[in-house]
Amino acid sequence: MENFCTVFATVISGLLVYLLGEILKEHWLEPYHQYKKLKGEIAFALVYYANYYSNPVLLSQASDKEIDKRKSISDELRSLSSRLHATAETRAFIAVGIPKREKLRKAARYLMGISNGLFTVNDAHFDDNVKRADSVRKMLKIIDEGKEI
Repeated sequence: MENFCTVFATVISGLLVYLLGEILKEHWLEPYHQYKKLKGEIAFALVYYANYYSNPVLLSQASDKEIDKRKSISDELRSLSSRLHATAETRAFIAVGIPKREKLRKAARYLMGISNGLFTVNDAHFDDNVKRADSVRKMLKIIDEGKEI
């Protein structure tokens, strides 16, 4: 009988450890890896497209080629913003290493603002996108120029 209890306790312990591992993997590790990948894509886009979002063009003076290029960039930034919103909505209770929902939502709104600010109808607000990009970097703790913001 004592042998049976030992075997039973070992099986139950192993099952509990396995279940705990699966719960952590499903609710923290996989979302964490997805967030880190998305954060990397956002960091890349903020650097790669800085010359576009930091210099919005007057819509009335832009060539068709310039408009098409900026629409493509806008779509990519909009996609990143939407994916960041989705991350905020699906953020689990156990989210070590992932910013709070409100920070994710705010960063997503700023990305959307950058997406919408690639064109302008007047000369005002040329530095808004740069401020938004800096805010996104700060909220997501993206390293800029060798320093963490």
